[in-house]
Amino acid sequence: MYPSDFSHHLNKAVNNYANKRYNLYDSTQQTTDDLRALSTNAEYRKEEGGWAIYDRYGERLGDARPIPTAEGISFILPEDYRHALNAVACISKAVRKSECEDPVAEESQVNAKRLTADMYQSIVDDYFQRPTARRPYYYIREGRVEVRCGNADLVCLKMDYLRDPSEYLLTEGQVSEFSATGTDLSQEMEFPKYVNYEILREVLSMVLARDVDPRIQTVPQVTQSIP
Repeated sequence: MYPSDFSHHLNKAVNNYANKRYNLYDSTQQTTDDLRALSTNAEYRKEEGGWAIYDRYGERLGDARPIPTAEGISFILPEDYRHALNAVACISKAVRKSECEDPVAEESQVNAKRLTADMYQSIVDDYFQRPTARRPYYYIREGRVEVRCGNADLVCLKMDYLRDPSEYLLTEGQVSEFSATGTDLSQEMEFPKYVNYEILREVLSMVLARDVDPRIQTVPQVTQSIP
């Protein structure tokens, strides 16, 4: 097998594995640990000049490109976004602690509920389900995340998500170096070792299926992904 063919099958196996484990994410501790290498977060912050995106390390990634909507505001998703896990909305509201004092702005963090297409109309018609400061929603569509919180003052959004896996490339030079000196110069995989074994088993199944090898019957089918 050429290194380029192996790289193709490896990247396909990584993506298949990530999609399948996402279907089970957080169902047990193991399924969460399986994809811990891909788990990350981003924060959208309201600043004087507008909105900006920050990564998990507090580094500014750029402008969030906000667009006002009827029920809130939407932002562009991070470039490496794949699947959303959860979101927390930071709401600012004026609180008067006593009759003699002026209102003071206080921030509260509220878990945002994921809004789906079938829920879209129902929350508009149902007074008790409409977006408010205590019941915000987030909606993923068209490469953006929309936050709905009624007339509340949204000051930040914290979103946990799974990022795209890294792409791997095995070259002829790396193979030749390993054959000649035993030195492995190939790219190190980002997953735990036990996950790497599962991914390699998927690669094996793909290769056997491609070659119509009868040994494919002894290896579980791994071509499933998110429907």
